[in-house]
Amino acid sequence: MVESLKEKILENLRKRTMRRKRNQMSKKEGWGLPQGSKKAHYFLENGMSLCNKYGFYRAEKEQGNDDSNDNCTACKKALKRKREREQADQRLKELDEKGKVNL
Repeated sequence: MVESLKEKILENLRKRTMRRKRNQMSKKEGWGLPQGSKKAHYFLENGMSLCNKYGFYRAEKEQGNDDSNDNCTACKKALKRKREREQADQRLKELDEKGKVNL
């Protein structure tokens, strides 16, 4: 009885820790609305927007909602290219690990 209670407590702590780590990682990039802007811009971990119109944005960033009309068009296009590049890099890495491609 005591062992199962300890296991449940440890499992709950692990889950909470994983959730926190996921939330911290996801907050590094996302959509933000800088002061004086009519549109939301996508900000990278370094604080710069993808369209390079804004920098040093440190407020809350929203995840998802990438296709909203309230988002900067240049940021949406740059984000699409960035994600395509990341997917291609991931595919190449997987193929390299399987030995099908020499990098």
